[in-house]
Amino acid sequence: MIQNCWRCYIAPTRAAVDISLNLEIDENAEIHVMQESTAKIMEYCVRVLSGRQHRDYWKFILGLVRRGLWVDEFTGGPHACFYVRVQNACDTLVERFGFIMEPMVLDAAAAWEVRSLGIIC
Repeated sequence: MIQNCWRCYIAPTRAAVDISLNLEIDENAEIHVMQESTAKIMEYCVRVLSGRQHRDYWKFILGLVRRGLWVDEFTGGPHACFYVRVQNACDTLVERFGFIMEPMVLDAAAAWEVRSLGIIC
C-alpha cells in the first residue's frame, strides 16, 4: 500500500519539482521557452501534477515560464513548435492549479525604451 502510494503519487510529483529545476535560463534570467527540453519538462509536469501540491512553488515557476513566453511571443523560426507546446502546457497547468495570473506589464524602464523607439503601447 505505501509503496503503491509512493510510486503512483508522491514520486512523480517530486520528480516534477526536481526536473523543473533543470529549465534552461538565458543571460537575462528568462526561461528558454523555445527549447525542446523545456517543452518536454512542461509536458511531463502536465501529466503528473494534480494541482494540489507545492502551489506556491508552481505559481512561481509558471510565472517565470509565462514571462519567457511573453518575451519570445513574436519570435519565429524552426523552434516555434516548442514555444506552442510550452504555451499549451503552461495554460493547462495554470488552469489545473486554478491560478489567476496577472497579465504581463512592461516595467517603467522597458516602457520608456519602447516609447523611445517610437512604438506605441
